[in-house]
Amino acid sequence: MNTPPLPKLLESKAYERAVTAWDGPRITIISPANKAIAHIPLNFVIQGGDNTWAYVIGVARQLVVEDDGWIFDGLQAVNSVDPPFAGTFVYSSQGKKVPSRSAYAYMEDVVAHTAHDLRSELCELLFWTILYYALQTSRC
Repeated sequence: MNTPPLPKLLESKAYERAVTAWDGPRITIISPANKAIAHIPLNFVIQGGDNTWAYVIGVARQLVVEDDGWIFDGLQAVNSVDPPFAGTFVYSSQGKKVPSRSAYAYMEDVVAHTAHDLRSELCELLFWTILYYALQTSRC
Protein backbone atom coordinates (compact mmCIF):
# COMPACT_ATOMS: atom_id res chain seq x y z
CA MET A 1 0.00 0.00 0.00
CA ASN A 2 1.51 3.31 -1.08
CA THR A 3 1.22 6.32 1.21
CA PRO A 4 0.24 9.47 -0.68
CA PRO A 5 2.64 12.41 -0.33
CA LEU A 6 1.84 15.11 2.21
CA PRO A 7 0.05 18.15 0.85
CA LYS A 8 2.29 21.21 0.52
CA LEU A 9 0.61 22.88 3.51
CA LEU A 10 1.54 20.01 5.86
CA GLU A 11 5.22 19.82 4.94
CA SER A 12 7.63 20.60 7.74
CA LYS A 13 9.08 24.09 7.58
CA ALA A 14 11.75 25.80 9.61
CA TYR A 15 11.13 29.39 10.63
CA GLU A 16 13.61 31.88 11.95
CA ARG A 17 12.73 32.89 15.49
CA ALA A 18 11.97 36.58 15.98
CA VAL A 19 14.66 36.96 18.64
CA THR A 20 17.34 35.94 16.11
CA ALA A 21 15.91 38.13 13.36
CA TRP A 22 16.41 41.28 15.46
CA ASP A 23 20.16 41.72 15.88
CA GLY A 24 21.51 43.78 18.72
CA PRO A 25 21.11 44.09 22.47
CA ARG A 26 18.38 42.21 24.31
CA ILE A 27 16.28 42.49 27.42
CA THR A 28 16.57 39.14 29.16
CA ILE A 29 13.96 38.32 31.79
CA ILE A 30 14.73 35.53 34.27
CA SER A 31 12.97 34.08 37.29
CA PRO A 32 14.40 34.36 40.82
CA ALA A 33 15.52 30.74 40.28
CA ASN A 34 17.60 31.91 37.28
CA LYS A 35 15.33 30.28 34.66
CA ALA A 36 14.86 32.13 31.38
CA ILE A 37 11.41 33.63 30.85
CA ALA A 38 11.99 35.84 27.80
CA HIS A 39 14.62 37.34 25.51
CA ILE A 40 13.21 40.50 23.98
CA PRO A 41 15.22 42.38 21.34
CA LEU A 42 15.66 45.96 22.56
CA ASN A 43 15.30 47.36 19.03
CA PHE A 44 11.91 45.63 18.73
CA VAL A 45 10.69 47.43 21.87
CA ILE A 46 12.15 50.77 20.78
CA GLN A 47 10.64 50.59 17.29
CA GLY A 48 7.38 48.93 18.34
CA GLY A 49 5.61 52.07 19.54
CA ASP A 50 5.59 51.41 23.32
CA ASN A 51 9.14 51.98 24.48
CA THR A 52 8.40 51.52 28.20
CA TRP A 53 9.03 49.00 30.95
CA ALA A 54 5.23 48.68 31.13
CA TYR A 55 5.30 46.91 27.76
CA VAL A 56 8.11 44.56 28.88
CA ILE A 57 6.28 43.82 32.15
CA GLY A 58 3.13 43.05 30.14
CA VAL A 59 5.05 40.58 27.96
CA ALA A 60 6.51 38.86 31.04
CA ARG A 61 3.06 38.65 32.66
CA GLN A 62 1.72 36.88 29.58
CA LEU A 63 4.44 34.24 29.84
CA VAL A 64 4.03 33.23 33.49
CA VAL A 65 1.13 31.93 35.58
CA GLU A 66 1.35 34.71 38.16
CA ASP A 67 0.19 37.89 36.48
CA ASP A 68 0.85 40.41 39.24
CA GLY A 69 4.65 40.31 39.06
CA TRP A 70 7.20 43.03 38.48
CA ILE A 71 10.66 43.35 36.91
CA PHE A 72 13.72 44.17 38.98
CA ASP A 73 17.06 45.68 37.99
CA GLY A 74 19.21 44.36 40.81
CA LEU A 75 17.15 44.90 43.95
CA GLN A 76 15.33 47.94 42.53
CA ALA A 77 11.93 47.68 40.82
CA VAL A 78 11.93 49.26 37.36
CA ASN A 79 9.76 52.33 36.74
CA SER A 80 7.03 51.33 34.29
CA VAL A 81 7.08 54.66 32.43
CA ASP A 82 10.84 54.68 31.80
CA PRO A 83 12.31 53.35 28.56
CA PRO A 84 13.87 49.91 28.99
CA PHE A 85 17.51 49.12 28.33
CA ALA A 86 19.44 45.95 27.51
CA GLY A 87 20.51 43.62 30.28
CA THR A 88 19.33 40.79 32.49
CA PHE A 89 16.41 41.44 34.81
CA VAL A 90 14.46 39.35 37.30
CA TYR A 91 10.69 38.90 37.16
CA SER A 92 9.19 38.41 40.61
CA SER A 93 5.62 37.26 41.12
CA GLN A 94 5.50 39.20 44.40
CA GLY A 95 4.50 42.50 42.87
CA LYS A 96 6.90 45.36 43.58
CA LYS A 97 8.34 43.61 46.63
CA VAL A 98 11.93 42.44 46.32
CA PRO A 99 12.04 38.73 45.41
CA SER A 100 11.87 36.48 48.45
CA ARG A 101 15.38 35.10 48.13
CA SER A 102 18.27 36.49 50.12
CA ALA A 103 19.85 39.53 48.50
CA TYR A 104 23.19 37.75 48.30
CA ALA A 105 21.81 34.66 46.51
CA TYR A 106 19.72 36.82 44.20
CA MET A 107 22.65 39.02 43.15
CA GLU A 108 24.90 35.98 42.84
CA ASP A 109 22.50 34.49 40.27
CA VAL A 110 22.18 37.76 38.35
CA VAL A 111 25.97 38.20 38.26
CA ALA A 112 26.48 34.58 37.14
CA HIS A 113 23.87 34.95 34.37
CA THR A 114 25.22 38.33 33.24
CA ALA A 115 28.86 37.24 33.33
CA HIS A 116 28.05 34.66 30.68
CA ASP A 117 27.18 37.47 28.26
CA LEU A 118 30.15 39.74 28.97
CA ARG A 119 33.17 39.99 26.74
CA SER A 120 36.31 38.16 27.84
CA GLU A 121 38.19 41.41 28.54
CA LEU A 122 35.62 42.45 31.12
CA CYS A 123 35.65 38.99 32.72
CA GLU A 124 39.44 39.15 32.94
CA LEU A 125 39.29 42.60 34.53
CA LEU A 126 36.73 41.34 37.05
CA PHE A 127 38.95 38.36 37.85
CA TRP A 128 41.98 40.54 38.52
CA THR A 129 39.93 42.98 40.61
CA ILE A 130 38.56 40.18 42.78
CA LEU A 131 42.03 38.66 43.13
CA TYR A 132 43.45 42.05 44.12
CA TYR A 133 40.83 42.59 46.83
CA ALA A 134 41.21 39.02 48.05
CA LEU A 135 44.95 39.56 48.46
CA GLN A 136 44.42 42.91 50.17
CA THR A 137 41.98 41.52 52.72
CA SER A 138 44.11 38.48 53.50
CA ARG A 139 47.09 40.54 54.67
CA CYS A 140 47.62 40.95 58.42
